Amino acid sequence: MEKKLTEHKTDKNIIQEQEYEEPYHWKSENRVEYCRYNMLSKFLVHQIMDICICHQSESVQIFDVGCGDGRSSYSIWKNLCSEGFDVELTGCDISSKAIKWAEKFTKERSDSSLQFYDKNFIQVVQNATESKKITFLILREVIEHLKEEEIDKIVEGFKSNFSGGFVLITTPSQNSPVAPKHYRHYTPRMLKEICRRNDIDVLKLTGFAYRPRFLYWPLMYLKILLNKILFLWRLMSICWREVAPKNAITLVALGKTKGK
Repeated sequence: MEKKLTEHKTDKNIIQEQEYEEPYHWKSENRVEYCRYNMLSKFLVHQIMDICICHQSESVQIFDVGCGDGRSSYSIWKNLCSEGFDVELTGCDISSKAIKWAEKFTKERSDSSLQFYDKNFIQVVQNATESKKITFLILREVIEHLKEEEIDKIVEGFKSNFSGGFVLITTPSQNSPVAPKHYRHYTPRMLKEICRRNDIDVLKLTGFAYRPRFLYWPLMYLKILLNKILFLWRLMSICWREVAPKNAITLVALGKTKGK
C-alpha cells in the first residue's frame, strides 16, 4: 500500500496540525484574511468555469488535495453548483482533525457530490474511475508544505488515472515572508519548473494580490483594527485582484497534463 506522503511527521507538519485545533478558514473574526481567502476561491471558480465553457461541458470532477478544513472545497463546490454545473468534488487531507471540521461545516450537502477523506490522495484516486467529466486537480496553498518529490508523486497519481486532466496550483510568492510551516515560497520561474518537470502544459500563470500595492503591508499591520471596522473591511474586499506574476502575493498556475 502506498505510504502517506507525510507519514513521518516533521516540525512543519506539527505546526500545521496545531492550527487545526480550530477551523481557522471558517472563522470570520479575522475579516481581512477571511476576505482574501474567499476572493481567491471565487477567482479559482472562474478559472474552472472558463475551461468548462471552452470545452462546452457543464460537468466537472475535482480533486482538492490538501483540502484542510474544507472551506475552499465547499466554496468552490457551492459556487459551481449555483452556476448550474454538475460538480463532483472530492477533498482529501492526511489530517483527520482537519477532515472532521470539513465534514462538520458541510452538513448541508445532500448527496455524494461533495466528499472528504482523511487519506493520502493516491489512495483516493486509485479508487476513482475514469470520467467523461472535465477533471481538475487542485493544489491550493499545498506545494509550499511539501518536498518536491512529494509534489511529483501527487501529480503522477493524478495523471495515471486522468490523462489530459487540468491542474490548478496556488502558492505564496516570494513577495511574502516564508512561514515556519512552509518549506519555500515560489517565483514564477520556480512554479513553471514544477509544471515542466511533471509534464504539465501551463495554460495560464498569473498572480493574485492587493491593490493599491503600497497599502498592503500597512493594512496587514492594522488588520486587528480593520477587523473591527466593518466599512473599511468591506472596502478592502474589492481590492483583491488578478495581477502580473512578478507582483503577486499568491501565484496561480492553470495547466493541463499531457495525454497518453
